[in-house]
Amino acid sequence: MARRFGNLVTAYIQGGRKDQAAETQIRAQLAVWRDNDAKLSSLLGQSFLISEDATLSQNLSAVAATGLQALDYLDRGQAIPDSWKTQQSALFGEASKPQANLLLKIVAPVQQLVDASGQTSHN
Repeated sequence: MARRFGNLVTAYIQGGRKDQAAETQIRAQLAVWRDNDAKLSSLLGQSFLISEDATLSQNLSAVAATGLQALDYLDRGQAIPDSWKTQQSALFGEASKPQANLLLKIVAPVQQLVDASGQTSHN
């Protein structure tokens, strides 16, 4: 899933961000990942086996929300605030660390979206 998502983001950015179908798919997947933490949190207290996944789930949700924000900036052609980009860099650094022996493989594609939204301010 993460590889397919990454390929979709790369194609969307390299295609000049004109592929509305790709954007729709990216948004839909990011929304699922963003909202998944709320669903999982009710289960976390029920099993210690999944409790170690709490940070991973929270990071996935935060990274997905960042991706959605980046798409909004791209859609509006609006310059991203430097402070926002700095916050996202810190988030990406934290989310890139292994949690429960797992890696969030969507961090790099979402970073691509943030970087692309940063280029909007230079147009």
